[in-house]
Amino acid sequence: LTHLMAHNLLHSQNTFDLPHGILRINVGIQSNSRREDEGGGQISLNMHLLSILQNLRWENKTIGKWNWVLNEQLSILNNTNYGGRIIIPDANMMEGNVSVYMKHVSQALIIETGTGINWKEIQTMATRSLNGPGQRIQPFTINRETMNAMLGLVWNAGDNLMLKSNLSSGFRAPNLAELSSNGVHEGVYRYEIGNPNLKVEQNLNADLNLEYRHQALFMSASVYANRFFHYIYLSGSNDTWLGFPVFYFKQDNAWLYGSEWQGSLKPTSWGGLEWKELFSFTRGLRTDKQNLPFIPAPHLKNALRYERKHLGKMDGVFAEAELQYVM
Repeated sequence: LTHLMAHNLLHSQNTFDLPHGILRINVGIQSNSRREDEGGGQISLNMHLLSILQNLRWENKTIGKWNWVLNEQLSILNNTNYGGRIIIPDANMMEGNVSVYMKHVSQALIIETGTGINWKEIQTMATRSLNGPGQRIQPFTINRETMNAMLGLVWNAGDNLMLKSNLSSGFRAPNLAELSSNGVHEGVYRYEIGNPNLKVEQNLNADLNLEYRHQALFMSASVYANRFFHYIYLSGSNDTWLGFPVFYFKQDNAWLYGSEWQGSLKPTSWGGLEWKELFSFTRGLRTDKQNLPFIPAPHLKNALRYERKHLGKMDGVFAEAELQYVM
């Protein structure tokens, strides 16, 4: 049994109209409590996360030219354990981000581009039996810097056809659980062990999307491919701990690619009926051609929807039957 409580202790948002744009300032303090009763009617896992969040955003909404968005974010977090069972240690975390985004809109073409720099620090403290003397993972302080960039194009080839394409890089610093876990995760029935030596996860992404819309018919198809360097994943093993399978956080270069196809048909002659189809496929492979764990299977979804608007005093009513086949 899991108890989750989240409270916004403080939230302040201010907007200022400047001669060349709009400035938005957001500041917030959030409290999150997670408690788990793992048997016996007593709380065994009890963690509290206190977050201080700040965001500064400037937008230049000039019509017909390049639009600019400058963004800065800062978060300060503290995780504290109060229960007898501990999965991740007490820790202080700080993360900052600065980014710039530009967008140009013309009659048939939209161009988007941007870049960002991120900095993340995690400091763990000695937390009773989890990372004390002689334990596998000791307290540590880690700093990670990352950078991202993207370029996107949208081409309106006509009234009915639209083509979208995106190229981007991705960088992600490992989180607290991936670096420092050393305990039983009852909710998913496994013992997880982190790795403080994990490197920054990087990837290069390309995707292409085609949409066609004509009267009652809509169709879209998309394909994407990600090349990962130092991909972080949970790996099973032959080790066990009191009957729980032991999983380790590991890294490897990998490919993640897939496709999604969807369509719908809603002729006026059907009197509010709509037929919808969706097929999605994702594949993840390590450099040794082994499958990445926890990748969803391909699935096909069919749905028949009936909708009627302005029924009596109601704006409308609908009913939908759906069948999903997971391979």
